[in-house]
Amino acid sequence: MQGVSHQVARFFFCGKRRKPVLYPFVFVWIFFSFAASSFALEKGESKFRFVSFNLKNYQVGEPAGGSASRRGKAKPAQEVEAVLRGVSELAPDAIGVSEIGGREAVLDLWGRLKQAGLDLPYCTWVDSPSESRNLAFFSRHPIAVDWSRSEVPFELDGVKYFLRRGILDVALVLPGLGEVRFVGVHFKSRLKTREFDQEVYRHREARELRHHVSKILGEDEGARVVVWGDFNMEKNAQGFREVVSAFGKKRVAAPLSLVDKNGEVWTHYWESADIYSRIDYLFLSEDLAKKVDFSSSGIASFPDWFLASDHRPLYLTLRWKQKK
Repeated sequence: MQGVSHQVARFFFCGKRRKPVLYPFVFVWIFFSFAASSFALEKGESKFRFVSFNLKNYQVGEPAGGSASRRGKAKPAQEVEAVLRGVSELAPDAIGVSEIGGREAVLDLWGRLKQAGLDLPYCTWVDSPSESRNLAFFSRHPIAVDWSRSEVPFELDGVKYFLRRGILDVALVLPGLGEVRFVGVHFKSRLKTREFDQEVYRHREARELRHHVSKILGEDEGARVVVWGDFNMEKNAQGFREVVSAFGKKRVAAPLSLVDKNGEVWTHYWESADIYSRIDYLFLSEDLAKKVDFSSSGIASFPDWFLASDHRPLYLTLRWKQKK
């Protein structure tokens, strides 16, 4: 299991390049009409789009002789194709994903995104304690720093546990805006377990996230922070209030109010229970909240989202004037 000191091992270097990069190629962007209309910019204005998406177990399968704990069933081709269609329509500058396998799965998705017309050459992921369901981040901009933590321990009823998928924490430096931290999580599922109360477990995960974000804002209260992911909890959960409290009363859009094209807010469909719920969120610090373009942000609802995942992606567009 990788510790914090080994985070850089997940980047891929080419030749004498010292920036973290996954095999860069010259690539031509394919812009869709949706993206083009959403991204019309005024003179001197810049934009950035981020997408958060739970991919519903994006695995490629493990080779024979691989670790049994990591061997998973490959995501069906039609589901993969639906993921690519949906993400391509959104045309993100960066995407944070959950429920993806390890190195092989990350490289597989990265290659398919390139083929679909998305040139996101910078990438990192967290080898989490859950092993087969990880967090990953792909970006058009270089990843300046990676503070991700694969092991985030806490104690529950005298037993030591860990955040199931760790915390993915990277910084991008956006031209004309500055450094932006992207902090991703994927909390314990809502499936019951005999070991512990799963709701209490998520509450403790939320508390550790609160500590992590509070530390960032404690060191720099003007820090630009985006917290994203699958929290597996509704807004009235006690753990949810833990996350909100990390930002303080004056420094947060908690969470960002996003809707789909029909004005609906659900992000997940639990088929066996026939329940639609909102469990995926974006939290923004004060400075970024002022730069949200709500006309180009929301909950995606492409025609075959149900093939791609049981979650719908969230997309956020930031706009700002270039500094003179």
